[in-house]
Amino acid sequence: MDFGHWSAHHLEMLSGHALRHGEAVAVGIVLDMIIARNRQLVNKKEYQLVCRGLQESGFLLWHPLLEKKEENGLLCIYHGLEEFRQHLGGKLTLIMPNNLGKKCEINSISPDEVKQAIQEMKASFSHETKK
Repeated sequence: MDFGHWSAHHLEMLSGHALRHGEAVAVGIVLDMIIARNRQLVNKKEYQLVCRGLQESGFLLWHPLLEKKEENGLLCIYHGLEEFRQHLGGKLTLIMPNNLGKKCEINSISPDEVKQAIQEMKASFSHETKK
């Protein structure tokens, strides 16, 4: 699956497909970039460059459904990882940037990593509005 898509497909579903694919992928890319930055796969400058490019292309980089939780407190978006694992036939393999222009594969993301990334996204981008 392409970069930024594990969460994008699930976000589309959570929105009842009101969120278009490209919009959801832009949000998913930012989520993955934050996770990559927090894992030191990309640096702050690379992260900012990607975010700025998406913003200048007209994409919003936040959606409130990212915060939606299940009754047990787990973020609903986290189920996108399980769906993706099943789609791949049992083994989770996610493509992440390893500096810009290079990639690496990771096989897990913890619920805490996703929660932290979403908190960072909200702090940075929730003030944006559609033009």
